[in-house]
Amino acid sequence: AKQYPYPKRVRLPPGPLVRALPQFVARDAFRLKYFEKLAVVLQANEGNTAPSASILSPEDTYSGGPYAFASAEIDHPLFPKNVNFARGSFAELDRTDRPPVEGEEIRAALDRGETVFFNDISSWEPEVARVAYGVADALGLRTAANAYMTPPGVSTSMATHNDLQCTLIVQLHGAKRWRVWVVEGVMLPVDERHIYGKDDNKMLDPARLGEPDVDVVLR
Repeated sequence: AKQYPYPKRVRLPPGPLVRALPQFVARDAFRLKYFEKLAVVLQANEGNTAPSASILSPEDTYSGGPYAFASAEIDHPLFPKNVNFARGSFAELDRTDRPPVEGEEIRAALDRGETVFFNDISSWEPEVARVAYGVADALGLRTAANAYMTPPGVSTSMATHNDLQCTLIVQLHGAKRWRVWVVEGVMLPVDERHIYGKDDNKMLDPARLGEPDVDVVLR
């Protein structure tokens, strides 16, 4: 097994997530040891998660329409609550051109076993906006906040892939297993030509990546 040079689990500072997460990423230790280099599991303290319980609950989602149904690249001027549906892979995104959808259509997509994307939720969830702006201020970088809702019993929400940016994952409801591989050849690709796992002709086989560097169930 590869030698992991630093702890894989670190406890967040005390206090609400809106304050604790920006405080953590602002630390020199985080930026020197982990940022753009390694994965780390952040363990919440008592009080970190209490305000987060109300963010994007399924019940609020079903009654919170209408939602603009569009890909992430489309900025809808009338309905900032942008959503999309996918089945197990970014390559399976539903790209149908359709009018805004209501909450019941989101419930139907979940019943079909699809993952629902909520793009740029910091534009309409104040608590998420506070966290996103705090992280942006701490790192001096732009941030974007998306949410993904996957129904129970789905073994793979999204196929193994890499991204153009670093990602902070916060589990709001339920539980989800995450596996993260640190592979130098595909770490933070310089442009979209080096993105794997999002197109049918550039899929990744997890079996060929070996043991994941981090394998954790977030709750």
